[in-house]
Amino acid sequence: MDNIIMEYSGKKFTSEDIELIKWTRKKYHHLSRRELASTICEFLSWTTPSGRAKTPQCVAFLGKLEESAIIELPPV
Repeated sequence: MDNIIMEYSGKKFTSEDIELIKWTRKKYHHLSRRELASTICEFLSWTTPSGRAKTPQCVAFLGKLEESAIIELPPV
């Protein structure tokens, strides 16, 4: 069973998911917040029931991670 450590907007995140988010931020440091969120949605298959990426929700979640000092986001 996965180790769920966070939940946001219907998505349950494991420690591996958080590590993937941190890796993505480092690897693609040139991306804007929205581009980063879109990439993370793709990597984590975070979509609506109709198949659209939950990019706005991911942007908000990334903000929460930044508030918790887990990641540092590019400037707005």
